[in-house]
Amino acid sequence: MEFSLAMFKRKFQEEQLRKQEDSVEKQESMKRGTIDYQAQLAHANALKEIEAKMLGRAKAERENHDIRMERMRAEAVEHRETVLSSIKLKPKLLLLFIFDL
Repeated sequence: MEFSLAMFKRKFQEEQLRKQEDSVEKQESMKRGTIDYQAQLAHANALKEIEAKMLGRAKAERENHDIRMERMRAEAVEHRETVLSSIKLKPKLLLLFIFDL
């Protein structure tokens, strides 16, 4: 009877140990799954952040391009007006020079 009780205790302890090992394995598996999931989320967030930055840069570049084009047009108009006014002024200066001689 003692042998049977000792055997029962040993089997019970082995069963408890197996359950603990299974529990630890399950916890480790869940932990690995959580870590993988967090890594996936971090990767997805990084991609979204990069995409948002690139879209922002593209928008800013388009706006800057429009501003630069407006500035270039204004400078071209100003240059054209300067050239035209100098063309109009040269004959007058030439006539003044001729009459002064």
